[in-house]
Amino acid sequence: MPKPITSRPPEPLATGTLANKPLAHLLVYALERRLTGTFELSDEPSERVLVSVRNGLVARVSSRAPVIFLGHVLFESGVIDGAQLSASLAEVASSNRLHGQVLLERGLVRRDQLAEALRQQRARKLHHAFGLGPCATFAFYPRVDLVGQRPDDVEPTDPLPLVWRGVSLCPSWEHVRSAILTVGPRRIRVTGELERIGLRAGERVAAELLRQVPSTIDQFTARAGLETRAAELLAYFLVITKLVEMVDPVLPAQSRPTPPAGLGAVLDSGEYLRNISFTMRAAARDGDPLRIPSPMAGQIKATRARTQPAPPNDAPSPASDREADGLLAQAEMHLVLGEREVAIGFVRQALAMSPEMPEALALLAYLEAMGLPEGEETYLRDLIRMLDAALGKDDACRHGHFYRAELKRRLGDHEGAVRDLRQAVMQDPDDPAPKRELRAYEQKVRDGSIVLRATSGGASRPPSFLDRLRGK
Repeated sequence: MPKPITSRPPEPLATGTLANKPLAHLLVYALERRLTGTFELSDEPSERVLVSVRNGLVARVSSRAPVIFLGHVLFESGVIDGAQLSASLAEVASSNRLHGQVLLERGLVRRDQLAEALRQQRARKLHHAFGLGPCATFAFYPRVDLVGQRPDDVEPTDPLPLVWRGVSLCPSWEHVRSAILTVGPRRIRVTGELERIGLRAGERVAAELLRQVPSTIDQFTARAGLETRAAELLAYFLVITKLVEMVDPVLPAQSRPTPPAGLGAVLDSGEYLRNISFTMRAAARDGDPLRIPSPMAGQIKATRARTQPAPPNDAPSPASDREADGLLAQAEMHLVLGEREVAIGFVRQALAMSPEMPEALALLAYLEAMGLPEGEETYLRDLIRMLDAALGKDDACRHGHFYRAELKRRLGDHEGAVRDLRQAVMQDPDDPAPKRELRAYEQKVRDGSIVLRATSGGASRPPSFLDRLRGK
């Protein structure tokens, strides 16, 4: 059981914003890792919500705003009437006692009725937290309870039904669209238990169909018998809770279809991971940041030679390619969840199966760079050379130019970063991440915060790359 904190809590071990890491992802992460501690959600000055978790289950929820009072839950449920509510509230005001204790003493509720009302109150407070704005921040304090025990506390509960209800009430559409784009044309199949979620009848039928007939998300929304947005939300929830698995491998970049119109602003998987990734080192009992040696070609071949016999001419078999594609698909699925360490594991497995796979080499270099602190320029240059090798094998390598641009930007090579960003936009004009970075560079050039050799020395600003692209 976590220890209650009466003084100032210790430093948080994970922080961020709900725009980058929504509450649904936090609770799913806590459940998967069986975390114990408290999430503090702050939308100052108006709101502060504390969510205490025990072994991944939601134990207690406290909010600054009076979301719902216990007496009103009992009144809405028909357990007490209006006169009983008013009289008991008057006694609460005069005696400064808890409402539940007053109702029990008066014999107006049974203990099982009180417990059910407390569960409903906790759920509604958590659903209120899903409505916090994207600028709200979160902090996680492991192994401490910032809420504190109260009389007649109910047992901790499975967060998945609460997450599904919260996602349905207050969806983060940017994250929904990003998850849908990351899954792309691959089919998904339900493999988890649906009984625990509390789906409505139509939702349950749609999800069970996905168990019987693996489908792409587009196919699922067409067959589900639900409104399009409801079907997309359900698919997103099943993906982030890992109640589904990917059936198909990753498609090569040239065969991937263009995202459907009307999706709005979507983040590609790399940009999504860069924004939402965060580290819970103490929760994993690992005080050091994750460091993985650069998997250069010789090392990868040596690992592969130790673990399996080499095919003729050292060329991976078609079966190995398919397995590697499947592993890379799993890595990209974990990108949606912001699980960098797990994604790295799947990418390295893919490279063990297919050592020369450009997409896997590029993604691994990018993931390794994300874990580097400032001042690791030598290691960053090694990773850029790894990206050079991947792009040398396939210049159309998925996200390769964008990843290399991000690493060059960190080294201050702005001209090189801009060249890679331009190439990334040319290869995939529908990918918003390189477009966004190009616009940021253009703004910095205009306000003089950086000077690019290609744009310095002239009185008038030449048309930008994006301007020329729009003119076509």
